Amino acid sequence: MEENSLAVQKWIISFGTPIVVMLLPLGIDPVLQRYIAITAWGLLCWVTVVIPAGLTGLALPILYMFCGVASAEVSFASW
Repeated sequence: MEENSLAVQKWIISFGTPIVVMLLPLGIDPVLQRYIAITAWGLLCWVTVVIPAGLTGLALPILYMFCGVASAEVSFASW
């Protein structure tokens, strides 16, 4: 039962923290705020291993592109 509770806590941390970052009035450029939230999500998913590292790495440039943080050329430049 404790393993299940720990897994739920990891999911809440991994997805809750970026949502909080997006909702806070930080007074910075909205694109930068989206970038910080997406990157925080990626780092937290990688550290807590709620999503396999390969999928997290694939999701980051896709999210950057779809959320308007960077163009497809920039997002996938390293590939």
